[in-house]
Amino acid sequence: MASTHWPLLIPPDDGHPWPFQMVMERTPDFPEELKNPSSGQTVGRILKDSPYRVVIYGSGGWSHGFLTEKNDFLWPDRETDMVRLRQVDEGREEEWETMTLAEVEDSGQQELLNWVCVAGAMNELNQKAEVLDYLETYIFNSGKCLAVYRP
Repeated sequence: MASTHWPLLIPPDDGHPWPFQMVMERTPDFPEELKNPSSGQTVGRILKDSPYRVVIYGSGGWSHGFLTEKNDFLWPDRETDMVRLRQVDEGREEEWETMTLAEVEDSGQQELLNWVCVAGAMNELNQKAEVLDYLETYIFNSGKCLAVYRP
C-alpha cells in the first residue's frame, strides 16, 4: 500500500492549485535517492526564487507498532521516536542525511520519509521547525508529532 502526499503549487496568475507529488514512502520500487533530504533540497532550491506560494508538508506517524519487528510488532519504537523528536526540536534534521533505509525500517518509521524530504526543503530555505506537540503512546499504533516550519 502506497501513501501519496500532495503539496500544492499555487500559481499567482489564476489561483488554481497544481498538485505536486513529493514522496510515496512505502513503495518498494521507489528510488532510494528520492527518500532522502537531497530530494527535498532540490525542491527547496527550485522554490527559493519561485513566484509561487507553496505548501510543503509531510504527514504520517513516526514509528508504527505493526512495522516494528524488534518490539514483536506490538508497540512503536518510542526510543528512536524520541531521538527524532529531539532532532526536530533542536533543528538537527540534517542528521537524517546519514539515516539508512534499513534503520528506518528497523524502527518502523517508514512514514518519517515524508518528513525527511520536507526537512531537506526547509533546510535549503533556512527554515526551522517549531514542535507544537508530540503524542507518545504504547497503546495506539504510532506516536504523532505536530510541527510547523513558519516562513
